[in-house]
Amino acid sequence: MEDHRQANCNVIGELIKSKYMSIKRVHTPHGIINDMLDDYGVSMGYQKAWRAREKALELARGNQDDSYQKLPIYLHMLKVSNPGTITHLVTDNKDHFKYMYLAFANSIKGWKHCRPVIVIDGAYLKTSFGGTLFTASTMDANNNIFPLAFGIGDSENDSSWLWFFAKLKETYGEREGMTIISDRHKSIENAIDDVYPKAFHGACIFHLLNNIKVNFGVHGEDLNLNFVKAAKAYRVQSFEHYMHEIDKIDTRIRPYLQKIGYSTWSRCHAPTRRYTMMTSNIAESINAALKATRTLPITTMMEGLRSLVQKWVWKNGNEANGTFTQVTTDIETVLRENFIRAIKFQVFPVNTILYQVVVEQKGNFLVNLMEKTCECKRFQQDEIPCAHAIAVFAKTRLKTYDYVADYYKTTTMKATYESTVHPLPNESEWTLPETLNKIVLPPKSRKQPGRPRRKRIRSRGEPKVQIKCGRCAQPGHNRKTCRNEPIPKQRNPTKSKKIDK
Repeated sequence: MEDHRQANCNVIGELIKSKYMSIKRVHTPHGIINDMLDDYGVSMGYQKAWRAREKALELARGNQDDSYQKLPIYLHMLKVSNPGTITHLVTDNKDHFKYMYLAFANSIKGWKHCRPVIVIDGAYLKTSFGGTLFTASTMDANNNIFPLAFGIGDSENDSSWLWFFAKLKETYGEREGMTIISDRHKSIENAIDDVYPKAFHGACIFHLLNNIKVNFGVHGEDLNLNFVKAAKAYRVQSFEHYMHEIDKIDTRIRPYLQKIGYSTWSRCHAPTRRYTMMTSNIAESINAALKATRTLPITTMMEGLRSLVQKWVWKNGNEANGTFTQVTTDIETVLRENFIRAIKFQVFPVNTILYQVVVEQKGNFLVNLMEKTCECKRFQQDEIPCAHAIAVFAKTRLKTYDYVADYYKTTTMKATYESTVHPLPNESEWTLPETLNKIVLPPKSRKQPGRPRRKRIRSRGEPKVQIKCGRCAQPGHNRKTCRNEPIPKQRNPTKSKKIDK
């Protein structure tokens, strides 16, 4: 193929930079080769297309090396635009980037209105210098994701996690009955033991289930169903029932879980309330939302992160202001479902405080109105009235909303989003005080040859996502590469024809 020397990678990069303005846009070197040939009649090899792509990325999104030097002024302007925001930037003795921490002002103010459960996770940065993005998050009154803090470190090692947790505690302190949920990463366990010795550290049941599959080579829906039900069981009797079913699958699993400790992953054995947060799914959701953002230069990445948090805060704040029930919509749905179940129950008073609720085939449950407890354990664990408690309320004409924890009230959600995240002014208006004039060089890590990895390395035992064609419904390929006959569209028999009169 003839190569046009005048069309060097710098010229081509200028021509195609607009295609990389969206961080989710994928434009491969093969795509560049085809587009340049079709649009300009310019032919080139793969290497030139790759270099042109790198140049276009730099023009559209910024230089990886220079972005570290912009970080101090960006963090300063972030605090100017959002008073109360906390940032920390650490470099080594040769001015190379080491750690960074960020907690927005609205997160700091809203934390006291959320349940005292923090979900922790780390995700690799997909840049030339690598590194790890640390996240801490929780849920608001309507079970939406509420980010608390972000950090960047060189890797998931003891020192970086210890530094992140120390800054997290400085920002948010430690609340009574606090629970921290994460995977069973040893560095996270060590950091929690040092920084939060009084807090309970619970394991994500999804990661633990994958570990069981890897260690014992056991798979199948029976294991998934019984393990999840055992972990989420509110009563020890139910827990033992599902553990007995797991014993039938493989007798080695119970000793393994006993060694880890039932309290680490089982709801009914936990010393604190985990509410509905049994996994680290909310942290995984943040990582997924930031998948494209983690490929950007560090300062551009922080702006993308700020933009995402601003979007969530605006959306959830509007949702709170548009809710006119005493509790949030998610909790209203739970109460409605419990009320439907409670219709079939019979209630017998023991005294003015205690009531016995009779449920067919499941026995009797004692509800204590003063202590807000029920023998099913749901009432006190989730701090939401269970079906048995609602049956008592219906008989005694008590208001159900009075027995719902303040964490789920609409007023609480409005208070959580009372403040917002503001955008930064135009870059031409950025100013950095001389006292904060700091040199920040890229990390000392050596740039790895080849392309940076884009996809996460799946752990052993983690289920693979199987591709299914939308044209022929066969697995193993997609619509673009399908060579099979398309499935004819089935007519909906319930849809009646319109009759012309």
